[in-house]
Amino acid sequence: MEEENEYDKLLSELDDIESSPIRPWKTINNTPKHQAPPAPSAPSAPSAPPAPAVPSVLLKAPAPPKREASWDQSDVGDEIEDLLGELDHIAANKVQQACASAPAPATNLPFRCKLVCMGAAEEQGLRPQMEDKHVLVPDFYPKSIEEKLSGARAFCAVFDGHSGSQISDYAAGRMPALLALEAWYRSPLTPDTQVHQVTASLELLTLRTGSEEVFDKRVRETRFRDHVVNDGRKSERRHVSLSLLWLLILLVAGSTANVALLLGDVLHVANLGDSRAVLCRNGFAQALSEDHKPDLPSEKARIESLDGRVEWRGCWRVIGGSGIAAFRGLAVSRALGDVPWKVPVSYVEGTPDVTSTKLTADDEFLIIGCDGVWDVLNNQEAVDLARPCRRRRVMINEQALERGSKDNVTVAVMIFFQC
Repeated sequence: MEEENEYDKLLSELDDIESSPIRPWKTINNTPKHQAPPAPSAPSAPSAPPAPAVPSVLLKAPAPPKREASWDQSDVGDEIEDLLGELDHIAANKVQQACASAPAPATNLPFRCKLVCMGAAEEQGLRPQMEDKHVLVPDFYPKSIEEKLSGARAFCAVFDGHSGSQISDYAAGRMPALLALEAWYRSPLTPDTQVHQVTASLELLTLRTGSEEVFDKRVRETRFRDHVVNDGRKSERRHVSLSLLWLLILLVAGSTANVALLLGDVLHVANLGDSRAVLCRNGFAQALSEDHKPDLPSEKARIESLDGRVEWRGCWRVIGGSGIAAFRGLAVSRALGDVPWKVPVSYVEGTPDVTSTKLTADDEFLIIGCDGVWDVLNNQEAVDLARPCRRRRVMINEQALERGSKDNVTVAVMIFFQC
């Protein structure tokens, strides 16, 4: 309050100075010209110089430097400059006090994703067939709870098949359906306590989409087709030959799985194999999954503890058991399918790693790509390509192919919006 009064007084005095006639800053000799100066007296202590003619509110401040007497108009300008300087000083103090009293900017602001945009692109590349599959479900919830949801729910996944597309095909169609059977799917609430339930679901359901269920389903389909073709009079030889054919295909087929499930402000990622999920956080890449390669120290130690081997055969491969598992090896240490590497010994595992990440306002989008992308692009390069481009997933695919990727190339992008 005191500073506000001083501020008003200064403005008033400044107006008086500008409207008053020209006057000196101060007077050194006040004796009229017609009067002789007094006779000198005995030396005495020097008297204090006359006080300068300055506003009273400035007397508290350090005295300004002395100026010689002058009747020039420039003295008035000097006085105005001093007053303006003092006004600036008071104004600066007010700004400083206002800043000190204002609350500090909040960090880690709460973020609730309200809208998700998704897209994917895939290229066969130099491979003889396309074995990759992707799934995009931007509204992953039953319509009955739509009005009660407080944030977006979305499902996004990339399945990179090998030795055929049977497993990746099946997983892409089966995984969302299995997740939709879980209790949390039908609940509009997504409290933190459900994080454990969701991660457990992802782990369990990834296992359920493994080779055993696929094999059982394919055998049942084969038997049904056999009955239909033969009008109920099945040929035992035909039945056996078809079953053995499917068995042979399913024995060698497999797939990676990288699944992202967004529930409000929490992003869950389950990974099996060498597909990868990368989050763009304020322009910087942050990997949300770790590639399950055979030469990864933890994976190599596990394989060798089971008397398996990790050998270089064009790339690092899991070698174990007998037959095809020992002859060819597998380039990933965890996967769906790949029965010869799992029975009777699980040199290759089907248990995914699951991470849960709480999104912030800095999180922009998620990239999920198969190894055909990450063989030629690092995480930051993919983010830098995608960030300024509306056709994010297409740009990444095109760049991967230009850099010589010989594999199938599949990229899915999930963009977060808070609105």
